[in-house]
Amino acid sequence: MREDLVYIKTKSWLVGSDWTVLAGQPPSGTDHLPIVEIKDSFNRAKGSAGAFIPDLVARKSHFLALIECKPVYDELDRLKLEGILGSQRRLTALFADLSQKRLVSKRDCSGLTVLGLLAHGGPPGPTSDIVGQLLVSGEGLDVAGSWDDATLQSLSDLQTGVNPP
Repeated sequence: MREDLVYIKTKSWLVGSDWTVLAGQPPSGTDHLPIVEIKDSFNRAKGSAGAFIPDLVARKSHFLALIECKPVYDELDRLKLEGILGSQRRLTALFADLSQKRLVSKRDCSGLTVLGLLAHGGPPGPTSDIVGQLLVSGEGLDVAGSWDDATLQSLSDLQTGVNPP
């Protein structure tokens, strides 16, 4: 499945599942959504060098999801997401960008739990303790797990030390 279709189907599923899509950068295209850029604090140069730009950023209740969309499972994206989720510096940069763009208030930042999700055309990749998977097919989106609030909470409970500063 093409990456742009994974993006469109994932975005549609998020909206239909009561998530609010805050930001996005579709592959080789534009969207009406702003782009969130998680800068690397070690990069002093101007521009996006070393920055992580999630394909989609969505919020539901006290969960904030950083989502990467790919045609098939991508181990490097999983590692990237785990690196972001495990870095207090990068999470601080995420919330700075979200609040600067007025997508989330500074007051709300402290109450959000950040999740990493890989959306892809399958088959499922190796499991991860802190990054979930959304499997996209021609018929729609087959979510690995139930992804109700209890499931999201159990995933977030595994992410010790991942909450924003």
